Amino acid sequence: MQNEELCGLNRKQLLQKRTAFQIIFQDPYSSLNPRMRIIDIIEEGMKALGRNPAQIAPDEKHRFDIDILLMQVGLPAEAKWRYPHEFSGGQRQRIAIARALAVNPQLLICDEPTSALDVSVQAQILNLLKTLQQERGLAYLLITHNIAVVDYLADEVAVMYLGKIVESGRTEEVLDTPKHPYTQALLSAVPGAESMHEPGTRREIIRLQGEPPSPANVPQGCHFHPRCPHVMPICREIYPAASRFSASHTTYCHLYSQEPQDL
Repeated sequence: MQNEELCGLNRKQLLQKRTAFQIIFQDPYSSLNPRMRIIDIIEEGMKALGRNPAQIAPDEKHRFDIDILLMQVGLPAEAKWRYPHEFSGGQRQRIAIARALAVNPQLLICDEPTSALDVSVQAQILNLLKTLQQERGLAYLLITHNIAVVDYLADEVAVMYLGKIVESGRTEEVLDTPKHPYTQALLSAVPGAESMHEPGTRREIIRLQGEPPSPANVPQGCHFHPRCPHVMPICREIYPAASRFSASHTTYCHLYSQEPQDL
C-alpha cells in the first residue's frame, strides 16, 4: 500500500484494495447493526470483500475464523450468537475491532476509538490495540483529541488546524518541544500542564481568544492567525512554508521563517 494513490481508483479497483485498510468507529453503540448477530456482523465484511478461504463449507471456515478473532479481542467464541444490545460499550468496541481485523488488514484507521468509553475501559481497549499491533504487525492511523492517547499509542503525530497539518514529527519531539503556537496551546490545556515526558516541568497555560473560524470560510494567510498570540502582518497574507527542526520534526509558522515584525 505504500505510496499508492487511492483517490483515482474506480469502484472495482478500490474494492480490491479495501482488505488492506479498515476502520474502527468512535461510537460502538451506533456502529454495530442492532438487528444482526455478532457472527453476521463480522461475516458480512468478510463475504463482501471476497474473504472466502475454502471452497468446501466456507461458512464453517468463516465461523472458525470468527471464533479465533473473538478470542483475540478478549471475548468468548459463544459471543458470536448474541446481539449487540447484550454487550457493554467496551465489549461492543472489541467486536468492532474483531470486525475490522476479519479481512487481515495492514492498516487500521482508529477514529476516536476510546472517547465513548469509561476511563477504565479506555485503558483496556488501548492495551488491546497495542497488543494486536505487536502480534499482527498492524499500522494505525489514530484520529483523536486525547493527548494522552497519542502519547501512549502513536510513534508519529500530526497536529491539524482547520484541515491543514500545522506541525508533525516523532511523538516525543512534538509533545516535548512543540513549535507551533496551536500545538503549544493544545499541550498547555492538558491537566497539570506538565511536559508529557518531563514530569515537574510546568508549561505556561495559553488561553486562546475567540472562536475557530468556519472550515467553509478559512482566513487568508495562516489559518490560525485570528487566534494566535504571536501574529505578525505576514501571517494575515501568506500561508507559511515548512520549517524543519530535524529530519522528522516540521512546522508551518512564520515565527521560524521571518524576523519578528511590529503588529
